[in-house]
Amino acid sequence: MPIDDSALAAFHALQISRPGRKPKLSFMQQRETLDRLAAGESQRSIARDLRVSQATIWRFDSGLAEFLRDTNHVLNHAA
Repeated sequence: MPIDDSALAAFHALQISRPGRKPKLSFMQQRETLDRLAAGESQRSIARDLRVSQATIWRFDSGLAEFLRDTNHVLNHAA
């Protein structure tokens, strides 16, 4: 399922607004990561190209999935 830029932008804004460390991946890197994961590329090869750890890519992917699941849950109950 392709993820639109508005959902990704909301997730990125949430990451920036939280206290603590800034996200390792910029918005454009997050978009690139999603496109490459959707194309079937491995987390390890994406991490190598972006010069981050594979765990960073995994946390981004799982964090975004949780964010989208929670957002859809809220939207489905609001309707």
